[in-house]
Amino acid sequence: PQLVQNIQQGQPPLIMMYLFQEDEPVAVFYILVANQQYLAMNVQLANEISKYLTLSQEFFKRDVQLRSTEKLIEDFLNQQYTDDEDGIAASEKLQKSVGVGQWRLALLRNRHRKDQIYKKSMIYVLKNTAKVPCIVYRDEILFLLPEMRQVQVIECIKQQMPLDSLFLTFSMPTTDFFSLPLRCEQVFFTAQPAEAEQGVYKC
Repeated sequence: PQLVQNIQQGQPPLIMMYLFQEDEPVAVFYILVANQQYLAMNVQLANEISKYLTLSQEFFKRDVQLRSTEKLIEDFLNQQYTDDEDGIAASEKLQKSVGVGQWRLALLRNRHRKDQIYKKSMIYVLKNTAKVPCIVYRDEILFLLPEMRQVQVIECIKQQMPLDSLFLTFSMPTTDFFSLPLRCEQVFFTAQPAEAEQGVYKC
């Protein structure tokens, strides 16, 4: 729970309680605190909260399935969605986390490290520094790379590992999240002939 000062003048503050899934807030419950004399904190978190409000139907609709970005990617990869209302809603939510335009699925490896500690640390960097949706799938780090942010994200990754360790493969570009299983096959296919060498490879 966190105490949040209401941004509207004269309105009572809120106590916000978040529900997390895979370290990502997917729902929120809040209580108006009417008697302000009991409050000693004054924390302004409106900007942090608003970005999650725009990404998640769970914040403003009833009876909506709770799904983190990681869970959405996993379900698309496992072909859990069809082109129905639920699948379209899942696709729209994932699109908001990727941004406008085309994206590629990317596979990231460190050629000299394959341990879980390293993978978890890179997932943290991708989520919080590069700000791209990511997942560990088939024991590999996969992430969704917006075409418009390709250079920026690659530079961010290069700062986290030596160049002789960097191995990165891309799928072909798309805007269709239902094609994620195909994009997954493309990144693994691209990785096969290039495995011995460091570098960035595109399908």
